[in-house]
Amino acid sequence: MIHPVLPLHPGKHALPAVADPAEHARHVRTRAPEATLADHDGAVLVYQDRVLAHTVANYGGRRTDWVRGNLRLIERRGRRLAVCGGFGPGAPAAALVLEQLLSLGIRRVITVGTAASLHTSLAPGSLVVCTRALRDDGLSHHYLPPGPYADPSPGLTRHLVGALHARDAEPRQGKGWTTSAVYRETAAEVAPLAGPES
Repeated sequence: MIHPVLPLHPGKHALPAVADPAEHARHVRTRAPEATLADHDGAVLVYQDRVLAHTVANYGGRRTDWVRGNLRLIERRGRRLAVCGGFGPGAPAAALVLEQLLSLGIRRVITVGTAASLHTSLAPGSLVVCTRALRDDGLSHHYLPPGPYADPSPGLTRHLVGALHARDAEPRQGKGWTTSAVYRETAAEVAPLAGPES
């Protein structure tokens, strides 16, 4: 049996899509003409309800229904930030929200969530900034050329690490592994990833 390579259509990442996220933005603006995020410094996607509840309790923010999930627009110290959570689990849900945010003008996005660790040196609650992700998911292959890794913006990553240091946080930096099959991680896959060179 021949196993398909994702995506099934080679070069898909470079082709225009049939469904255009701009259609979403146009629809939102039929009921909220002021709907734009182009004047915001960036967006944060959060995956745990507790993190979003903590954000709302400490920073408030106006709730909108411009994207799937709970989108909060926060103004603080002359800066504007969009924070979104409650959009559902997994990469497809996050990508849908990301596309909707981009269609409304957002240009910088970070995600904040929890993950398991393959390294015993990381205690529960350790803060890690991901510098590279091993692509073992289905979604990224629809957005990027074929390759084993996805890399974040180096400038945004440096800025994030610097901002954390400025707040006396000591983040570790390292690679992540994107997989949608949490309970299908096998010993044969984990062993090379958990080594000192990973």
